[in-house]
Amino acid sequence: MGNGMSYETFVGRMSEGFDVPLDIKGAALGLAGEAGEVADAVKKAFYHVKDGHSIDPLEFREHLGEELGDTLFYLTWLAFSFLGRDLESIQNQNRAKLG
Repeated sequence: MGNGMSYETFVGRMSEGFDVPLDIKGAALGLAGEAGEVADAVKKAFYHVKDGHSIDPLEFREHLGEELGDTLFYLTWLAFSFLGRDLESIQNQNRAKLG
């Protein structure tokens, strides 16, 4: 973040403004829903092209980036708020597991 705030802190502060507090079930369902939107964007871009119409690559990349950002938000929320970990520590754990 440009202001020196970590993304984890930003996500935590954003969650304070929600009308309904997000518990682990809500965060996990949010992550699953956003991952589904990533898959849906790819499906629509490549399998719903009809009558010779093609997708606009820039528009597709922009939309996919937005959906990935939403997915990152929930992933970060789960890691930081419920595990007390940042994404780098989870990346390191995953690298060690995968060898």
